[in-house]
Amino acid sequence: RAYAALATARAKAGDPASCERVIDRAEERGVVPDARVFAAAVDAWVKSRDKDKPRRALRLLKRAVANHEARGAPETRPTTYLHNLVVEACAKCLHGSDLEERTSMLNIAFAVLKRARRDPMAPQDDFTYACLFRCVKNLLPQASTTREDDDDQSNDEGRPAPNGVHVDVAVLRRAVAVVGPRRTPRRRAAPRGGGARRAVRRRARGVSCA
Repeated sequence: RAYAALATARAKAGDPASCERVIDRAEERGVVPDARVFAAAVDAWVKSRDKDKPRRALRLLKRAVANHEARGAPETRPTTYLHNLVVEACAKCLHGSDLEERTSMLNIAFAVLKRARRDPMAPQDDFTYACLFRCVKNLLPQASTTREDDDDQSNDEGRPAPNGVHVDVAVLRRAVAVVGPRRTPRRRAAPRGGGARRAVRRRARGVSCA
């Protein structure tokens, strides 16, 4: 808990590199960092203006996965929140018109989502697909292709596939089904001549309101 609190404090201070040093220090002293520590470090990278933050976040996720596979403790298992943060880092990356980097970041987002779908303890939620839609909106190149099957054209390092980024249409359809259209509830019109007005009129006529 102490390391988690320290990592959270460093993240709020906007120092992601310091958060990673907290993880290093914990492992050097034989302390097993839990998923909260890794989430704090990834969150710090998400909020930073580092252009390479998706890859840094992905490395931390891989480190958390390796840590859980080595320890096997429940508290070390990467959570849905941790996966969501990595996808959010891709949605917020600052690469402008650099097509190669945008393609790479989008491939990272889909690779992370593919990994989360294989983990029954990291179910996707509305925020997962909201971040994915933001990635597609911000990063999808104009000349991209789509694939119906969930093949492995892109790897976890985010290197672009030979023909560009391949969007998993099945994932997007599932996202639409989960998120769905958000209907704005209708606002009920205020009744005319409210009770306060009627009370004022009754007082003017000398009629008791009781």
